[in-house]
Amino acid sequence: MRRATPPTEIVLGFFIGMAATLFVELPLVWLLHVLHLTARTGFSLVPVPPFGMEAMWSRVFWGGAFGVALAGWGVFCPLGLRWFVSSAGVIVAVRLAVDWVIQPMLAQGHVWIGWSVDGLVITFVIDVAWGLTTGLLLAAATLAAGTWGTKSLIP
Repeated sequence: MRRATPPTEIVLGFFIGMAATLFVELPLVWLLHVLHLTARTGFSLVPVPPFGMEAMWSRVFWGGAFGVALAGWGVFCPLGLRWFVSSAGVIVAVRLAVDWVIQPMLAQGHVWIGWSVDGLVITFVIDVAWGLTTGLLLAAATLAAGTWGTKSLIP
């Protein structure tokens, strides 16, 4: 059986994505900053494009948006390792494209983040940690909510 995508799962995806960002991604960035592995700070209050929100809350909001995308992607696979690997892999790839290409275009006007360890490797580590956490929490939350085995509207 495929997972359904009723409003319950969309809301779960948003809040799970936000929680994973707030409680895993941002503390990880903070820790990497304390260890001098990145120049970014986890809980930055500096306004950032595109909305001029503080960086921390912008990242939390976009974490929720990517959580919704993760919840929507999962309808094509039954619960299990295949679902987890494909969902986490796709969402990490999308987040890397955003972090490596789109965000630098909006913030600095460059088309690429550059060839730095901070830009490439640390961003990869952060996005993988977020993707794995969000996937595990989303699977647990949808199982707890009882919406996983219901019939999907997508054929």
